Amino acid sequence: MPEAETPDGGVIEDARARQRRQRRVGILALAAVAVGALAWFAFGGGGGVPNAARPADDGGRAGGGRPGSPGSAQVLASALLTPFAYRLAVEDGRVAVVGTAAEAGGCETQLLDPRTLRPDAIKPGCALRTSIPPSAAWLSVAQRPSGTSIRIALEKPSARGVSVGPTLVTLPEWDWAHSAVARAGGELWIYALDGSASTLLEVSPSRGTLVHRFAVAAGPDPFIVADSDGLWITESAWTGGSCASVCTLWHVAPGSDRLVAAHTLGLRTQWLVASGHSIYADVLEGVSGGGFSQAIWRLDGAKVRVAYEAPAKLLPSPEFASLTGYVVVGNPAHGYFTISELGPDTTPDTGDCDAAAPIRVARIDPLTGRQRYVTTLPRNLAGSALDCHLSAHQAVFYAGSLYLLVQQSGDVPDYQRVLRVTP
Repeated sequence: MPEAETPDGGVIEDARARQRRQRRVGILALAAVAVGALAWFAFGGGGGVPNAARPADDGGRAGGGRPGSPGSAQVLASALLTPFAYRLAVEDGRVAVVGTAAEAGGCETQLLDPRTLRPDAIKPGCALRTSIPPSAAWLSVAQRPSGTSIRIALEKPSARGVSVGPTLVTLPEWDWAHSAVARAGGELWIYALDGSASTLLEVSPSRGTLVHRFAVAAGPDPFIVADSDGLWITESAWTGGSCASVCTLWHVAPGSDRLVAAHTLGLRTQWLVASGHSIYADVLEGVSGGGFSQAIWRLDGAKVRVAYEAPAKLLPSPEFASLTGYVVVGNPAHGYFTISELGPDTTPDTGDCDAAAPIRVARIDPLTGRQRYVTTLPRNLAGSALDCHLSAHQAVFYAGSLYLLVQQSGDVPDYQRVLRVTP
């Protein structure tokens, strides 16, 4: 499968992002996952962030700086944005800054030159072909009084228009917003959150029908990823809770009809990505006396061999952002990147971000799991209210550079600037 260099998006992640923003400002109502009787995302084929965001093979690597010290990377360019721009993507070799219709009074996307960040074009709308992952391209989501109904938009529309398969699952809106979707092995995978009876559905995209159904309790907002060894799913830390004892990493091998417990992780998993034959994750384990230890894990192959467990000293703490985890972007060739706002050298056990500490870009070495700071974001560019962890849709890694939405106003992600950082 292609490398997914940005956090998964589409209708589910949009609903999650809206709910997280609303929770942070005290609004309890969840925005709708889809508006109207039927919403069909017909952006299949070669689109999607995974293909568009594949970096050029320019041999660039994050360098400079020992752990705990600023590195040699530099902020090379920045661009001001219209208010309420909150999502980054890559469209036709350009950086796309996608705005929100509800808050900006209209849906608008700016396309920026990736080298200079100068505007190339402005497009109406906020549903770019490459801002929606291939998995979401096949979803047909209808909000009805009985619940949110999920079907599959078939690859060959009928003569009457859009052709869709049978209803696969109907869930309350909250449950659907905290479910998950992925594509692997030519099939579409849907994790349907429904309390203790949550299920993982393997669906044929050509027929829109169910292939296999697996019972799995992975909680709300699970990590569901795919690599050369099949599909992987585990509970995440996004809701702030821990697993009862340890979190299970579940696996479905290519062509298999069995879901197996492949490995155990810690009490929480901050993030998890997969590429080739490896899984990378930020895993939290409980320690005597309370609190957590934090480490970057790499698990290799279908047998899930532990390649390393590297202590995480420069990365966001398990207590940051109301225990919701954070996001990394990148790939195994260049590394995985995130932002952090820590005091000297150690991750605090409790408390919020260190507001007096600088905001730094950290690189995680895929070969060893070790972290280093590669640059410090100047406050005059980053702004004073930027959160201390990387959120979904806030960054993309493209052609050897990291692009970040920064200069945030207040608790709502009201981003006003995009930065280019080249390690």
